[in-house]
Amino acid sequence: MTRPDRELIAQVMLFSQGFRTAETLASKIVPFFNLCAEQLSSQPHYDFGLRALKAVLTSAGHLKRERLQSSDQTMEDSIEVAEQEIVIQSVTETIVPKLVADDVPLLTRRVHLSPYRLERNQTDFPESSIASSPMSSLESITFLSTSIS
Repeated sequence: MTRPDRELIAQVMLFSQGFRTAETLASKIVPFFNLCAEQLSSQPHYDFGLRALKAVLTSAGHLKRERLQSSDQTMEDSIEVAEQEIVIQSVTETIVPKLVADDVPLLTRRVHLSPYRLERNQTDFPESSIASSPMSSLESITFLSTSIS
């Protein structure tokens, strides 16, 4: 039985959600999900398969549409950065709440601060330590292949 091409599925989903940098984002989010499945603890409620990937990308599409409706200007200035921020916010809102407490630092340690900072207001994550976590950009996910020590 053949395995589905998760990167191609992610690209199509991102394009259908209106993302212009879908190829780049898909090439970063799919390895991120694979590494989460490999490196985080084994929990019965963890799902890093296509179902979870689809949930994150669908949520990212909703966030993108909300951001476009709430802003008067288009996101043409830094479309790549804005789309990366949206996907990271979607991962934060969709995946992190499902993690056990021991896995949250492992995940956030793997995603370091990059030149692109997420601009979040406290209303996005009220009274939450996730709002101050060092998750800032999918660009930083490329180094996740290092092992957890």
